[in-house]
Amino acid sequence: MRHSLVRSAASVLVLLGAASARQVTGAAPAEQAGGWNACLPPGRILHAAVEVEARTYEFAGTCTFEEGNLSTRAGYTIHAQWLPSEKLALEVIEIKRPGNRKVRLALKATCPEDPWLTNAACALVSFLGPDGAPLPASWTSPPVPKSAGRVPEKLRARLLAEAASLDARPRPVVASPAESSVLPDLVDVVLERPPGAPAEFPALYEFRFEWLNPVTKAWIPQPVGRAYALNCDGQRTFSAHEFVNRGRYRLRARFAAPDRSRNPWSGWREFTIPAGP
Repeated sequence: MRHSLVRSAASVLVLLGAASARQVTGAAPAEQAGGWNACLPPGRILHAAVEVEARTYEFAGTCTFEEGNLSTRAGYTIHAQWLPSEKLALEVIEIKRPGNRKVRLALKATCPEDPWLTNAACALVSFLGPDGAPLPASWTSPPVPKSAGRVPEKLRARLLAEAASLDARPRPVVASPAESSVLPDLVDVVLERPPGAPAEFPALYEFRFEWLNPVTKAWIPQPVGRAYALNCDGQRTFSAHEFVNRGRYRLRARFAAPDRSRNPWSGWREFTIPAGP
């Protein structure tokens, strides 16, 4: 049964990738497609949001399920996300089979730009079936991601303009700590409004710390005061003992209002908390 679910789900996605958006009747024999033999590429976009740390999309489409003499329409939903900082495109594809059975597939790809807004070429990283196993290469043909190119042109133009406007929104000035400072006792965080910041951006900020792992050389988000993201009115002082690790840290901030998820981050400010005596 699990094998047939994988076959049927993957066969649907082969059809989803077809260039034509028309219904294809009898496109694949039932024994080959596991029962799925007619499918439309995603024809509806249910949601689209452009934010600083992620862009999210949701699409829907329909397929026809043939079983004996019975023909039933069934739907599928694609939950898609673009992570700009990681250059990653993610999709979770949920196919709703008759009888309320669901099949979920997961796709990951690397792309130089948002493939839903720019049609950028992507390289497939993984495409996993409902059992968590990689799907065969014959089922991973373009488009990658599967819903790439399905954002309507008018909406795509609006979202591109929104994405471009994010970078122009004001960023806080990190006045303290000083770059490359060594802070054995206290870490004073001082954030300031940049000149000309509109009044709707109040002096309320979100800031985050990251610690440089000396072994892996990876920056790791660090909780300070039992929180990863802290709001403040521009100034907060931490004892060095509140930081779990010692070594190199970095800090960045953004306005916490209005619409925090659309506000860009400041540049990173690095400092060091040395080992204690």
